[in-house]
Amino acid sequence: MSQLTKVSSHRKGYVKFGTRPYKDDWDPTVKVSYLTPEQLEAYKSKGEVQMSDVKTKSVEEYNSLLKQFEDRGDLVNELQEMVDNYKVQVKEKNSEINELTAKNKRIETAYEDYIIQSKMENGRVQRELMIAEENLTASNKSLRGREADIENLERELSYARENEKNAKGNNELFRAVLKAVL
Repeated sequence: MSQLTKVSSHRKGYVKFGTRPYKDDWDPTVKVSYLTPEQLEAYKSKGEVQMSDVKTKSVEEYNSLLKQFEDRGDLVNELQEMVDNYKVQVKEKNSEINELTAKNKRIETAYEDYIIQSKMENGRVQRELMIAEENLTASNKSLRGREADIENLERELSYARENEKNAKGNNELFRAVLKAVL
């Protein structure tokens, strides 16, 4: 049968690395080499490069570089805030545009209704105008007919007056002849 083993309390928890300080003989600099195109070709062909042009950077230089990147991070954060503010403004503008679009649609609908009513009213007025013109035309025809009747009556009246004058003349002549005969 197997037995349970006990684990000491200092070994419980997460694994801890790098908590001890480094020794004085350890060099904390990072070696970075920048290869020229000729050295890169040599490395590709042979697989090794002479490390005569090696530049080293200390931890302090890397910390200063990290600080620069953190400053850029602040700039990125500021830019992100600006982008977020811009997005909020765009949403507000979009809501205003949607409101104006809805208002414009309502105005267009009202205008179309007005145009339809105007056309209907215009059609009614046109019909009334046509009826009035027809009535005027009929009245003009009737008036022309009456004018013709009046002219005929005036002619008949003038003939009747001439006949009456002639009849008076004839009567006077008849009376004169009658007086002369009697």
